Amino acid sequence: MKQPLKLLTLFQLIMSLLLTNLSSLSFAAEKKETRQTPPKTSSLENVTFLGAKLIEQDLNSIRKLLWNTGGFIQAKSTVQQKNIDKFYPWSNLRDSYYIECRYTPEGKLSSLYRLFRYQSIKFNNQRTPITTQEVAQQIQKQVKQTPKVITKSWGGSGTYRAYIWEDDKMKIIVDRQGSERWGKVFVLYQIKPIQTYLAYQ
Repeated sequence: MKQPLKLLTLFQLIMSLLLTNLSSLSFAAEKKETRQTPPKTSSLENVTFLGAKLIEQDLNSIRKLLWNTGGFIQAKSTVQQKNIDKFYPWSNLRDSYYIECRYTPEGKLSSLYRLFRYQSIKFNNQRTPITTQEVAQQIQKQVKQTPKVITKSWGGSGTYRAYIWEDDKMKIIVDRQGSERWGKVFVLYQIKPIQTYLAYQ
């Protein structure tokens, strides 16, 4: 009777070990399944203008940013305004005609519009016309996201490309005024939710 008893005891020991291992594996699997996936971060929310994250700006911080940076003159017509600012570069960002910012009723930045001059030496060290492609390449260095490319033409003036980046935080457009090949290049940053009545027209 001793041998069958030993075999029974050994069998019980093996079953106990198997049950323990299965229980551990089940717990580990359950723990793995309940592990939360970290939220995805917007690739556009980190876009900056003069080193400042656009998504975090408001009327006061934008005015302070351009004042501290220097080289900008604010349009007198917007000094007392609460929903719009317009700045003319004179020794900084000289490749631009002006910078225009729109704000929500709460004073948060809603959009920033930058209109480029017809030509500049910034992009290729030659005084040649600025293209949408050159401006898009500068933005691409920050965004790290493939833009939507739209080929446009108007009135038989030839074609050019416009570029759009968009996610749940922001929309960025590089295009030409009037959607014309010879229109001046601009970049428009719109922070979501987009305020259509404030956006640059």
